[in-house]
Amino acid sequence: MSTTNKPTVPTSTKQQIIQAAAQVFAELGIKGATTKEIARQAGIHETTLFRHFENKQAVLKAVINQLSQEMMACLNQHPTEWTEDLKADLLFYARTYHRALIQHNDLIRMLVGEGNRYADFLKEVMQDSNLPFKEHLHAYFDQAKLMGLIRSNLDSSRLSNMLTGMIFAGVLRSCLLPADGLTDEFVQDCLDVFIHGIQVE
Repeated sequence: MSTTNKPTVPTSTKQQIIQAAAQVFAELGIKGATTKEIARQAGIHETTLFRHFENKQAVLKAVINQLSQEMMACLNQHPTEWTEDLKADLLFYARTYHRALIQHNDLIRMLVGEGNRYADFLKEVMQDSNLPFKEHLHAYFDQAKLMGLIRSNLDSSRLSNMLTGMIFAGVLRSCLLPADGLTDEFVQDCLDVFIHGIQVE
């Protein structure tokens, strides 16, 4: 009995660069990373890198944007109609965000660590990349208020920041202090506390 192997889709040169850059930036930081090293890790010549990206900052922006796209791809798997179960819906969001942080933990730690040195650039890029995820969550809170699931006087934007901030802080502190910020139990506990504070009594 013969079997047919599915052809593998070749990785584009641009994607090779982005994948290599994520590793180089995570290991060496923004200042330490060079386009020469990124090209070497990608298995291409540096001139090839510059055919796709203007400079190192453009490569970093592509890395961050890809992280955002991965998160949105997961969110888009959610049914268009919400379950009306506040915990089930928000747990889906929280786990998606949590997994993304853990998967790119080294890169995110680097970005936080170098935030002051490249404040203006990173602020612009991070705001742009986080916008789709934040808008998705913001829209959910708006809908939840209309459905009477959460208190109507709460600001949806601040709620988005609170929920993601709890998870973000837990993941970051896990490498410095004894903590369980990398576990799913941590996510569920965060969500239990969060929901208790926003639900209609």
